[in-house]
Amino acid sequence: MLLAPSQKPFDYRKPPRLSLGLAAFMLALAFLLFPIDRARLDHLHDSYRTQLLPVEWPLYGPYLMQTGRGGQLAALEAAMVNGDTRLLSERLGNDRGFVSNLRQGTTNYLEPETAAHWDKTRQDFDSERNRLSAQVLGLDPQRFRPITFISHAFTDSNLNSVLLSVVVLLLVGMAVEWSLGSGALLTAWLAGSAVGGLAYGLSHLGGVVPLTGSTHAIGGILGLAMLEYRRRGSLRLMDSAITMGGAGMAVLCLGILALQAWLLGPDWRWMLSLGTAFSAGMVVNLLHHRWLAQKQWACRAKWQCGA
Repeated sequence: MLLAPSQKPFDYRKPPRLSLGLAAFMLALAFLLFPIDRARLDHLHDSYRTQLLPVEWPLYGPYLMQTGRGGQLAALEAAMVNGDTRLLSERLGNDRGFVSNLRQGTTNYLEPETAAHWDKTRQDFDSERNRLSAQVLGLDPQRFRPITFISHAFTDSNLNSVLLSVVVLLLVGMAVEWSLGSGALLTAWLAGSAVGGLAYGLSHLGGVVPLTGSTHAIGGILGLAMLEYRRRGSLRLMDSAITMGGAGMAVLCLGILALQAWLLGPDWRWMLSLGTAFSAGMVVNLLHHRWLAQKQWACRAKWQCGA
């Protein structure tokens, strides 16, 4: 354990199990799912590029204009010119509304023979796509599935993001768990995931790509830690005399958030949802200390504290 609370020496015989368990679980899932998803994605991209893109691309622009999403067309047209068929297969391949609209009007858009072949090919593509972990566990803006506001935090399409989350759990999560307990850490993880996911969904209305990754959950833990260790010298580096807190903790948390934002790409909507998750962690800290204060008051009122 690299960081430990200054007022509560770390006992190596009783390590924070939740932080270690979450880190191990995320690594295990990543190394289990990444190879399977990567092979499946490569097959899906090739299939879409050769069989579905020639049919669907001419019809997608009018569909976007019809549904008030014409602003997305310029980036897709640029991708088509540059030969970025992976982006096109990701966007068009995941757009359930477009597929539903096309199925309802195939007789108006396509010749009967072409329509029949497209429908069979699309069914095969969708069946394979729906087996991706992002589709099973991810937060899909097109479908309201409450469980995915939590489950999306346990899968990721970027191994660097997984490794960063594991580092945060081992560096900050263990200290938080040792200070406040497993309940506070888990609450911050869940609150960051759910609240950040909600903010992401509301800011990505009309999106088609499912959200995956523990970024918002980690943001919740960092918000909790930021408030908990805001006092100077509240953390100690292992068993040394070196302490940190306050400004040092702020630099550490904001640096990690900036690195996460850089990995995700420059997008104000990402920054908004990440900031919302961070704020949720701070609220968890305040509620946790209020609960502790009420518990101590009730205990003393009943003469059960022994103090």
